[in-house]
Amino acid sequence: MATITATQAISGVQPKGNHNGVDAVRSTITFGTEVVSLSAGDVILWGKVPNGSTLLGIQRGGGATGINTTETFIVGATTLTGSSTSAAIGLYDNAALPFTVSLSDDALGSSNLSAMVKSVIPAVTSGSGTGVLSRTMYLTRDA
Repeated sequence: MATITATQAISGVQPKGNHNGVDAVRSTITFGTEVVSLSAGDVILWGKVPNGSTLLGIQRGGGATGINTTETFIVGATTLTGSSTSAAIGLYDNAALPFTVSLSDDALGSSNLSAMVKSVIPAVTSGSGTGVLSRTMYLTRDA
């Protein structure tokens, strides 16, 4: 079991500002350089979304070939029900979306909080491949 850090989850990358309107955070991992293969139990840290934002959707994308896994997405401490196939391009189909990120200011001591969006790989049909695998997280905040 490995933890893989995508581009928008690396140390020092700040989450998008939480403002009115729709925003997108696109994060990628590259096979052959950052990742050699995926295995069952691997965790991918995709990126940070600000407290108070509403996660509208997660889009699968990229040009990775030879990758066929399922994913279960977790936002902060909340597991989103359902799963997604990594190789397929399209929106992650999940009954738990939209999902509003709500972190306790009292517990964590800051109003500028963010939650990590990560996925757990429960099953792998083919975990070795080449190319880029991406996830785009669409979020909004109402006025």
